[in-house]
Amino acid sequence: MNYYLKEKGYGIERNASSKPRDDFDRIMKNMGFEEIEYETVISKNENISSRVLANIKRFLSLKKATEILSKGDSLVIQYPLFRPTFFMQNLIKNLNKRKIKTICIIHDVNYFRYTNVNLSRKVWLYYNDIYSLKKYWKIFVHNNSMKNLLIKNGFSKENLVPIKIFDYLIDDFTSNLNNNIYDGKIVIAGNLDPSKAKYCYNLPKNVNFNLYGTNYKREVNTSIENVNYCGSFSPDDLSFLNGSFGLVWDGDSIDTCNGQFGEYLRVNNPHKASLYLAAGLPIIIWKKAALYEFISKNNLGIGVETLDEVGDILSNMSLGEYNRMKKSVTNYSCLVRKGYFLKQALKKIGIIA
Repeated sequence: MNYYLKEKGYGIERNASSKPRDDFDRIMKNMGFEEIEYETVISKNENISSRVLANIKRFLSLKKATEILSKGDSLVIQYPLFRPTFFMQNLIKNLNKRKIKTICIIHDVNYFRYTNVNLSRKVWLYYNDIYSLKKYWKIFVHNNSMKNLLIKNGFSKENLVPIKIFDYLIDDFTSNLNNNIYDGKIVIAGNLDPSKAKYCYNLPKNVNFNLYGTNYKREVNTSIENVNYCGSFSPDDLSFLNGSFGLVWDGDSIDTCNGQFGEYLRVNNPHKASLYLAAGLPIIIWKKAALYEFISKNNLGIGVETLDEVGDILSNMSLGEYNRMKKSVTNYSCLVRKGYFLKQALKKIGIIA
């Protein structure tokens, strides 16, 4: 039997960041996987004893929930859990001994994301990420860059399967993006807080931007003339997006992607790229981002070294070039909206036919 782990108890805190997890649950259910549901446990306060107790309770809850599994069954788990337990590797180790195929789909590897931390934090991240991940039978990684970095950290390449890009489920999809209209506007979607996306507040002045998301600080913006803040939105409704491209960028600067969020693009597949494809938008992406290889290979957008390049590139792009790119995006839009890429990864490891 094929199972997937469904984590309860994070509904109160749901926002756009829960979209990939919710989509995973839906795809697994649609494929006929049986749900193993467990109630996560939240510590009542932030002292050490309370957090340790909550971790133990989460582990015991997981252990009880997985008792129904039998030899030869498979279990797919999202990583990390919304509320993880530092005993997770013990659970996976036990399931492996019981001859259960443990499969994990990675959302984030914090050991790679948070690099500028003190030694004790670094050791903890290594234990919680690298050491724990090695226990799984198969691991769905984002891309070849993440795969190669994990191999350098002692993983077997046979256990790592690139998922290529995240799916982005949309029901009854409608769009106001007109294939025959090219306006050159660029969409930026996501968390717009200056602490994460400081580049949004010093954008090039020769391109028009439409910003969608939370935590936008209009008073901080220094290039307001060509920047239109369009408000926040439901991640399940992309019909209102207006523009010709979606931008995948992060960090403090328009000159390069930097800082912990910008550098993380070297190994990470940002979920906003899937959002843009689901909406039918070609992508503009940093050339050193891991996802650039996929975007370039499949004619889904363009790569740039700096955002200052964008204006000249768009002014020299013919309508024919754009429409050919748009056609490729339309094809991939259908795939990500139907859960194609997770299904293909499961087929590759022989879990489904």
